[in-house]
Amino acid sequence: MSQLGTTAQAATGKMTRARWIQIGLPLLILFTVSMIDKSNINILLANKPFLQDLGIKDGAIKGTLSSIFLITYAIGQFGWGFVVDRIGACKSGLIGIFFWVVAMVLGGMAESVSALFWSRSILGLSEGVLYPIALTLTAKWFPANEQAKAQALWFNGNSLGPVIGLPIIAIVAQNYGWRESYHALGAVSLLCLVMFWLMVRNSPGEHRAVNAAEKEYIEKGASTVKKEIADTGEVKAVSILLISVLLMPAALTMTMLHKVASPRVMGRIGGIFGSVSYALAAVGPIVVGAVSQASGSYTGGFLALMSFIVISLVLCLVLMRKGY
Repeated sequence: MSQLGTTAQAATGKMTRARWIQIGLPLLILFTVSMIDKSNINILLANKPFLQDLGIKDGAIKGTLSSIFLITYAIGQFGWGFVVDRIGACKSGLIGIFFWVVAMVLGGMAESVSALFWSRSILGLSEGVLYPIALTLTAKWFPANEQAKAQALWFNGNSLGPVIGLPIIAIVAQNYGWRESYHALGAVSLLCLVMFWLMVRNSPGEHRAVNAAEKEYIEKGASTVKKEIADTGEVKAVSILLISVLLMPAALTMTMLHKVASPRVMGRIGGIFGSVSYALAAVGPIVVGAVSQASGSYTGGFLALMSFIVISLVLCLVLMRKGY
């Protein structure tokens, strides 16, 4: 939006909607592209030239290529959460997306499985910045009554990515080569870096596309019941929340996080939540599989799965008693 247009709208009192264009849309694109980047390995593991070039024959290696991302992604989210709170969402996003581009370039240059492991590890660590910056920007850019809608918008990228990107990756890898699929994704990720640099700012007050009416609307709509979560005992209550809401719909989960944490610490809260979520996602199937094997039937595994749900419900009741 031009400066002239912004000035004209401010003069007429008409509220701009920069929060949806400058924040909601870039986050949607970032989550969409991130899902394509992290999922490309699933397509390439069925690509014969890819397997032959890197000498991948062992099924364990294939599983490790997938799991290494989840491990580093969980670690990355935890670390980035504290970084985002310290240096801001914009700087954190630029650094994270830059190394995300580097990871895709390294993947396309890989001559060995170990190089591919490094690519997947760097990708996991760098993409770990997404949830902390998304939750922080949502807290600062959207009034309380719009935060669930905003979160649902960018979270849809997790569904759009595989639907849009995986067929394209398969076509590119089949017709041009698996390295070219990495190069193409690296180029798209670089465009995401430029988009983020041009469009995203830490707060509405820093963005010239936001007029006074929109800034006032966002500030007035900020929740008045948020609690400042810092180095206090209340972090324990948030920890319970992080565990208890893992099986809830994502938009509901993150809306609850916004209700108990201030924007000042939303990065670390979002990072801890994401880290715990992915750690349990990695451990859960192992536990269910182990119980099924020990019991000699799928019934044991099913009961183990149900136990996770029961624990979540109990913890939700604890939160309800605390007024959340």
